[in-house]
Amino acid sequence: METTEIYEYVPKKDEWQLISTLIRHQSYGHCMVGHRDNLYVMRNGPSDDFLRCLMDCYNLSSGQWSSLPGHFANSKGSLFTAVVRGDSVLTLNRSMTLEYAIDGKTWKPKRQMKGFPRSGSMWTFLLQLPDTLILQ
Repeated sequence: METTEIYEYVPKKDEWQLISTLIRHQSYGHCMVGHRDNLYVMRNGPSDDFLRCLMDCYNLSSGQWSSLPGHFANSKGSLFTAVVRGDSVLTLNRSMTLEYAIDGKTWKPKRQMKGFPRSGSMWTFLLQLPDTLILQ
């Protein structure tokens, strides 16, 4: 919840560089997924509206933030995590898993599945390095 900075790993320098800070506060938590040149930050709403999941988008090339219209979670539970697979993103909470098709800066609902029936949090991570990077 207190995480507000986005860092990028620079392999040639072997260091992490600050690229931006989040533009909105969240009351409960957030998760971030990357798709092509955009980072999507899904956050639970402010104060007592934490079940409303809203989204901001950070474009890596332009360095600009924008907000996506609409809500991206069910009112029956706060968001646990999200993951991108191809041009789809799956969001997960206790009551359901929702799949969205990513079309530019628009997410279109595709299907709904069962949620994760346990309390707590789940995290997913993906580290993708360029093919040209040679690890020694």
